[in-house]
Amino acid sequence: MIALRITGRIRNDGDSFRIESRATGIAFFTTFIAGILSVRRTRSVGSAAILLWISSAVGQGADPDRYPTFSQIVLEADCAVVAARVRGAGPRVSQVVRILRGNQHAIVGQQIRIDEFPLRDTVVRESESDGRDDGIRYLLVGKRDRDGLEWSMWHAVSNTIVEYIEKLPGLDMPRLERLKHFAPFVGSNDLMIDADALVELYSADWADLVAISGSLPRARLRELIERDERRADVGDFIGGIYGPLLAACGRSEDAEFLKARTFGDPGSPGSADFGLTLGYLLLSGEEGLALIEEAKVKPRYVDVVLPDGTIRRQNAVPFRDSYPAMRVIRCLRDHGNGKITEERLRRSMRLFLEHPQLTAAAIHTLSSWKDWSIQERLIALHIDESAPMDVKKAVIAYFVKCIADAPPGAGALPEHVVRARTHLETLRKRDPEGVATAEAGYAETKRLAALRKDAPRTKRLVSLFLR
Repeated sequence: MIALRITGRIRNDGDSFRIESRATGIAFFTTFIAGILSVRRTRSVGSAAILLWISSAVGQGADPDRYPTFSQIVLEADCAVVAARVRGAGPRVSQVVRILRGNQHAIVGQQIRIDEFPLRDTVVRESESDGRDDGIRYLLVGKRDRDGLEWSMWHAVSNTIVEYIEKLPGLDMPRLERLKHFAPFVGSNDLMIDADALVELYSADWADLVAISGSLPRARLRELIERDERRADVGDFIGGIYGPLLAACGRSEDAEFLKARTFGDPGSPGSADFGLTLGYLLLSGEEGLALIEEAKVKPRYVDVVLPDGTIRRQNAVPFRDSYPAMRVIRCLRDHGNGKITEERLRRSMRLFLEHPQLTAAAIHTLSSWKDWSIQERLIALHIDESAPMDVKKAVIAYFVKCIADAPPGAGALPEHVVRARTHLETLRKRDPEGVATAEAGYAETKRLAALRKDAPRTKRLVSLFLR
């Protein structure tokens, strides 16, 4: 069930929103709405919307299905009404002016008191009110409990939103048909509707998005990306949302469209944008991956003079380019459309071993992909006295995991396991405590994984942004 009790607040301080929320369920979408409003209205928050949304909804390990959309909140409520402030009664009292669902629980003209969340307009700049009817209408949702109906304030609403709510499909509608209903609303000029459609699509599987590609507003997605490509405040937000959606419904010319923005001026928002790069590779496949590698991944060495006068060769590829590329390659392996083979993606991931800031992450990723072809290279990394501690730990963890990758039962061990055992014993002599810690950690990880073995793995679009 949805937790509709709110014990937080959203305040508009100047040109940006400060979010203070301790609610569950409904707070997830409230946070996302506030972020989108900030980006689309004040142009000052950028990727805060998507980051706040994910940290609220999924970043704490929760299943995306547990965090409802705005539409689901309304449809699962026992009662939903449009209300206005009551003159002279203060900001906590409202009067029903229209009933959207649950006629048996409310009547027009009924007064409702919201004890824990005073009526405030979170769309326009907030001004303290004496309770007069300022013409703003609010959506209130009610949920039955043992004491009657518990009301919660949702948001200031327009007539357009009210009409949108009245036409919402039922929760029992087949999944693809439901997605087809929401797809055309992406990019709506009404921010609430736009946000609701986006969250619905972000809870979908990638295959479902491709299946409803004919309903996605392809021209509008291109328009939104093009409009915001030069805005430094947007960052991952615009491309992160609209790039993959454009890929789901895109054509060959859309691959060129995204390519032009992916390979923009160094340091521009598009040049390091995760979503634009992901959308481009979903459309272009291995041809596009080769271009990404040349521009953003393959090491470019330069000689750097250190303070003590010695010269060291360093990789000059900027982190702002290499890290988004790594994220995209991870996502393509786990959630891609099959245009790029797993072995080809492994080759790309190995390139990140040459990036000092990403070496440890690349080792962990390659071990999770069971790429056991780099053992000698990793031993050399561990022996290097200048290697940072996180890299040394990642190397040990790699070999521990490799040894465990043996088929059950008797028989000859795979060659990669035999080599890994030899290498791990070498590492044990060099760092016995580190190896013992890695072995204990892996055993605990396996124990926890066994407890979660029945939990379904999500391939929803939202999971792309957790990499």
